[in-house]
Amino acid sequence: MNLEGKIIIQSGEGETGSFDIYLGKRSERAIQLRLTRERSHGDRWARAWIEAGPEYVENTFFDFDGDGLRTINPEDVDE
Repeated sequence: MNLEGKIIIQSGEGETGSFDIYLGKRSERAIQLRLTRERSHGDRWARAWIEAGPEYVENTFFDFDGDGLRTINPEDVDE
């Protein structure tokens, strides 16, 4: 998996969530650990989105788990 681009963590409770830029170590294990912490033993949900690359429309991200593709508005991301 290519982890060179921007990585965004989306997490929340219910249907409401927020986006944060991931600044941690760039490994699959480190991202999984961050998602586990965000999920707080099942009280919350979390997903990681990885920048798709230049062959896609700007601000397009792949789901870390490999089952989605979406555009994320940069204004929605907390830095």
